[in-house]
Amino acid sequence: MLSGNSHNMDTPNVQIFTMPQLSELLAINKLSLIQVVRAHGDPDITWAATSELADPTPHLDGGELLLTTGLGTLGWNDEWSGFAASLARAGVPAIGFGTGLTYAQVPVGLQEAARAEGLAVIEVPRQTPFIAIGRALAELLAQTERTALADALAVQRDLTRSISLGPNQVIDRLARILGGSAAVLDADNGIIIASGPALPAETTEQLGRIRALGLRGATADLNSTHSLIVQPLGLSGTPGRYLAVAAPGPWSPAQRSAITTAVAILSLDAERATDRRVLVRRVTAGIVALVLGGQPGAAATLFPIISATSALPPRLRVLRCVPSGDADELIRIIERDNPTGSIASEVEGQVVVLAAIDRAEAIAQELVSAGALVGMGSGVPVADAAAGDASARAALSHSGQNRMLVRFDEIATTGVQAALGADAGLAFANATLAPILAQSSEREMLLMTARVFLDNNGARQPTSVQLGVHRNTLFSRVNRLEQLLGRSLDDPQCRADLWVALQTAHA
Repeated sequence: MLSGNSHNMDTPNVQIFTMPQLSELLAINKLSLIQVVRAHGDPDITWAATSELADPTPHLDGGELLLTTGLGTLGWNDEWSGFAASLARAGVPAIGFGTGLTYAQVPVGLQEAARAEGLAVIEVPRQTPFIAIGRALAELLAQTERTALADALAVQRDLTRSISLGPNQVIDRLARILGGSAAVLDADNGIIIASGPALPAETTEQLGRIRALGLRGATADLNSTHSLIVQPLGLSGTPGRYLAVAAPGPWSPAQRSAITTAVAILSLDAERATDRRVLVRRVTAGIVALVLGGQPGAAATLFPIISATSALPPRLRVLRCVPSGDADELIRIIERDNPTGSIASEVEGQVVVLAAIDRAEAIAQELVSAGALVGMGSGVPVADAAAGDASARAALSHSGQNRMLVRFDEIATTGVQAALGADAGLAFANATLAPILAQSSEREMLLMTARVFLDNNGARQPTSVQLGVHRNTLFSRVNRLEQLLGRSLDDPQCRADLWVALQTAHA
């Protein structure tokens, strides 16, 4: 059961009728109308139609008060039953029979036939012209329209005021105005906001029917138990949210106006949410790029934009994922985990996740459940995320349908070459080291310099001491390595690639 939200403003009292009722017409004294047969209830009257045909139904839409003097019915006896039955099938709720012309009073046969069909019969005295009834009904219709317009304006004002308190209040007001249920759903029929009783079971079916139509989709269902409308929210792009409303009985004009107003208000709110989501995705992509690029400090300054409750974890695992379908589904899984500091972004067709150490395993299992192939990197300090990413890539290369999650820690115990695979490792080493290996006179010196430099994590002073060379000589050798590799050895990704290549080549 969906619960409503508390509120402080009074909700307008929305009239539920849409047309004048027969009792209102009978209450106009100057018409001198007399009801001789009562209908079941108090029927709505859409218009007044005058006809002397034996069968006027081809010219009627339903809902009319049929005015006749019975000119074409002289001599009828049993024919009244068929006449009343055809009017009932056409949706005519009442007959206005003019007396003092063709008949002195309403024929008994008509009264009996109408009673059997549930039709109302009113006597129109000779001094009351049919046109006067038409004019009176037109005024009642105009009054009803004025009332409906006033109701519509009232609910529009109420809903517009409520948006200042947030979309939850809009949904709460709407449910009260409709006397039913109102909810904002996501594309998978998940409830984002709701008020009132549970929505009908067929809401899921209706949402599925219109989802592929984007913003052009909308659906309405009216049956004996309720009215249901499902409509997308948003101004452009693919809808991520939908408004679903349900209530007993048909909608009144004011209620339809309330639904239209709510769609407009909530679409603007959804657009703001979409803009925010796009911003968050872009900032997250920037954070991931900065972290993998060895700039966690710069990334940390951006983190408050996407999360007020967490920050980058000091140690993390990188997960590399190949989605089975839409990468956005995997990113949404990580976004739900955001309070722990885990974030994700799409990179070159894969989803890269920076996961807090204590959440990495659970996140990986969720991603596998969503059909993704996952490579889990080693746990590393955030400053060494590039090395963690390299290990995640290596793990992912060993994944497949028979082994959807591969952890680098499980394959790294036999060395880098085993982790990469013999062929892939050798090809990677040869490609990475090729410019160095081509320098026959410098090759051994440059390879040794590279190994010692990496062993000392890029620190120049201990490297020069261990190699037994002047720091200017080391500076020259590092420059030479960077020229040949075409990359800076200050780049953690470059150091990680060079380290893997040297380990593989040495093995």
